[in-house]
Amino acid sequence: MRPWSTRELRYLEEHAGEGAGAVAEALGRSTDSVEWQARQCGLSLRKRRQCPNCGRWTFRPLNRISGWCIECTKEHHMADLAEQVVAMREEAAREKRNDRERQRHYSAKSRAKKKKNSHGKSHG
Repeated sequence: MRPWSTRELRYLEEHAGEGAGAVAEALGRSTDSVEWQARQCGLSLRKRRQCPNCGRWTFRPLNRISGWCIECTKEHHMADLAEQVVAMREEAAREKRNDRERQRHYSAKSRAKKKKNSHGKSHG
């Protein structure tokens, strides 16, 4: 087993979050060798991912649809829900205004009809 160079150790430190397989491939070493050296250096080879939205690093997988971390995905979902609530409230208010307007027209029509009938009976 050949000794690790300073360049390889630096690469291992900088890229440990990409996982043992990726580091081993980049350095032309076996996965076992990379895992052993990481243990010697006290490094974790757990895969880390960076959220493109907030820039935070996480060990958890990113959302398959948005590509964001869990926190950003939840925040985005909550914002979507809040938007939907606002839209539904606006629609309900619009429907209420339309119903009042329709009722006003029906009432006016009914009053006009009654007035017409009352005038027709008294003159007839």
